[in-house]
Amino acid sequence: WDHSEKFYVPNFDRIQHNEMVCKINLFDSGYTFVSGHEIDGRVLFPATGYLYLAWKLAMHQNQVLFNNLDVEFEDVKFLRACNIAKDQTVELIVIIHRGTGRFEVNEGKNALATGIVRCTDNAKLTPIEENEDSDAELGPRDFYKELRLRGYHYKNIFKSVVSAKMNGSGGKIKWKDNWMSFLDCLLQLQIIAKDTRSLALPTAIRRIVIKTKEHLKAVNEADDKIMTAHYSHDLNMIRCGGVEIRGLNAHAVGRRLPPGLPVLESYRFMPHFPSSML
Repeated sequence: WDHSEKFYVPNFDRIQHNEMVCKINLFDSGYTFVSGHEIDGRVLFPATGYLYLAWKLAMHQNQVLFNNLDVEFEDVKFLRACNIAKDQTVELIVIIHRGTGRFEVNEGKNALATGIVRCTDNAKLTPIEENEDSDAELGPRDFYKELRLRGYHYKNIFKSVVSAKMNGSGGKIKWKDNWMSFLDCLLQLQIIAKDTRSLALPTAIRRIVIKTKEHLKAVNEADDKIMTAHYSHDLNMIRCGGVEIRGLNAHAVGRRLPPGLPVLESYRFMPHFPSSML
């Protein structure tokens, strides 16, 4: 062979790959903020983080920049939670099957999340009636105090909810240039609408539509990057900017009680006068 000349050979394997490996470490600058997602005394990788990783791989497969295409998720199932310790590195494997668009997020041999992801340039949002009711609002201090009583100990970037309607019809979220935390705050507004003090984790989402360019345009037009979210109880759907989340299912899970410490389960005031409740 004559090696006097060099020829360029395209690497097709890099374009056709269907798998991505992500190493999550709380000391890594790219994932330090995940330590703020603390639930029931444990740091859990956010459910919206699985969607973000699948979205990232889908954009890489389509060879486009991250915010250049809209994305749709369907039939998303969250199978189990992923705990992350401070001195631990968790390796997540994201797989997208070509043709069907079905994705999987695995940790070792355990599947964490599944669903369908599609990249499109003409995603459509569902119209929603925006009710400007006069119901009382919770400020950020009262909102996260209520979540803390339920077992959600959010910190830093995951405390981006500015206000929330007490009847669960919506709220306001501050955009902090992080898709993962913003989507998680939308789930927080839906969880707070449940009239219960139990700890619930998301298990399924029927459909998510994210129009990236429309959303970022709305962020630039909003005052101080504070976005208004509207929730429809009839459709079980929340809309905020260019993001739509429909059909969230969350199941209550048992909370861990601190060993050796007394716990007051409930404290109620009953009126002196007899009532039907008594």
